Amino acid sequence: GFVAMRQERDIEEQRRVHAALAHDDLLALLADTGSRTTALAALPAAPRSGGRVVWNPEKRRAMLFASGLDPAPAGKAYEMWVIAEGPPVPSGLFQVDPRGRVVADLPWLDQTAGAKTFAVTLEPAAGTPAPTGPMVLAGNVS
Repeated sequence: GFVAMRQERDIEEQRRVHAALAHDDLLALLADTGSRTTALAALPAAPRSGGRVVWNPEKRRAMLFASGLDPAPAGKAYEMWVIAEGPPVPSGLFQVDPRGRVVADLPWLDQTAGAKTFAVTLEPAAGTPAPTGPMVLAGNVS
């Protein structure tokens, strides 16, 4: 019991530290003049949600922050999609914290620089090569 409790505390502490670092990264990325931001709007599958994608073509860095999402059911994860010229391209899997929030680094894709739309769907935890689940967030690049 005790060791497991301590391990859980350590994991929680690591998660907090990681979240704080991610938050600092996000603020730095937001402050960079070369960064662009796209708001993600709630869709009927997640009516209380909202978010933003911040990306910087020079730094080849993209981050997501979102809130108001329900924790994904067992065996599921949220998957980010970038839609540029062709079909949606997977751009990372993420889970939200118990309060429904996430700050996540997204892998940089060639498509990110020319993105027209960012979207999030609920998918099997391993991810899928094309969206299959309900779309929870989406935003068009202005």
